[in-house]
Amino acid sequence: MTGRRLLTDATVWAGPDCRPRRAWLLVADGRVEALGDEQDGPRPAADEVVSLPGCHVLPGFVDVHLHLSQAAWFGQGGDGSGWQSLAEALRAISAAAEAAPASERGSGWLLFWGVARWRWPEGRLPTAAELDQAAPGRLVLVSTADMHRGAVSPAALAALGLDGQRRDRQFGEDITRDRRGRPTGELWEAAYAAALQHALTALAAGGSRVREVLAAEAARCLRLGITHAHDPYVSPDWHEHLAALRTAVPLRLSWATGSPDGMHCRPAGPGQAPDGPYGEAAREVKLFADGGDRCALQLPRRAVAGLAGGAISESIRLRGPGPLREAMRRKLSIGPGGLRTPYLRYTDADLASLAAAYLEAGVRLRIHALGNLAGQQAARVGPVGLETQPEAARRGHPRALCASA
Repeated sequence: MTGRRLLTDATVWAGPDCRPRRAWLLVADGRVEALGDEQDGPRPAADEVVSLPGCHVLPGFVDVHLHLSQAAWFGQGGDGSGWQSLAEALRAISAAAEAAPASERGSGWLLFWGVARWRWPEGRLPTAAELDQAAPGRLVLVSTADMHRGAVSPAALAALGLDGQRRDRQFGEDITRDRRGRPTGELWEAAYAAALQHALTALAAGGSRVREVLAAEAARCLRLGITHAHDPYVSPDWHEHLAALRTAVPLRLSWATGSPDGMHCRPAGPGQAPDGPYGEAAREVKLFADGGDRCALQLPRRAVAGLAGGAISESIRLRGPGPLREAMRRKLSIGPGGLRTPYLRYTDADLASLAAAYLEAGVRLRIHALGNLAGQQAARVGPVGLETQPEAARRGHPRALCASA
């Protein structure tokens, strides 16, 4: 939009306190130039005046947790959010494999996003064997909606080096195994993140395609009214792609980094963090104190009956054993403090040591802490010198801690 357009007679949500008020808004060459109350003197001159009585105007949204560099690839795969059962999922995967160009049938990844397996009567993702039957020999990755869990085919397990027991030390229980120790195809947290990063890197072969896909996602954000997006994880290998995107699009961007292996993987330390700037932000890293599907919780003992009852009720509603089976898989311990899920991904000492190393290097921390045990652990790393006060985080202090779900 070029020229000067004046929006009048609307309720405008803007300013430091975002207080709604009757106001006018002047937009010049696609940017907000001025804002004023309707009762405060004459309006500025404009090429066009648009009266918007009864309407609300929001000049822009800031999304502080938008995985732009991953969401950009959703259009390059299948949408699994509408699948209602395991059988429906396998039929869709088979159809997608059949429709893929012949040139991709040995090497290209088939990605499926947004799967809500908790709505399925089976309550579980496909196994590697089932995926291989649906898409023989193909590299397949099925991602749940929360992006903390997925399933892969035998070909994908082999490509990732996960088809044996060689990477147990790195991923441990993030790889589900059968009674004989063989991977079933289900991946959690760090193992899932490594699979996702591997697949996206393969899809992004050639930097020009990466930037084209990222630019399309930036344009989509702008169409939605988002004017500033913060990506909480960008692989160090993709840092330059985001820096180039920042200069190529009007969307304001900032981001954090982490392990090059994947979003939920444990980074080695500040040596892996590229030098800044990180768009509109200073150098920043994201650490995961717990997971998403596997979050670290402490609940009162009486919660056991409620959790069991909820799983049984949901299984009855869905007419399938999935929710109950899934509840039985959760690791639980009961002690003096009540019920715990032992899913912390660091010891206190490990997290404090890593946090101290980043802070000493001037890298700000963003810590994923979904469960209350993880939140408590994030707070306990304070003695290493973290500034946890909200004021420090607001002013972007390099020694500030940002808690994030």
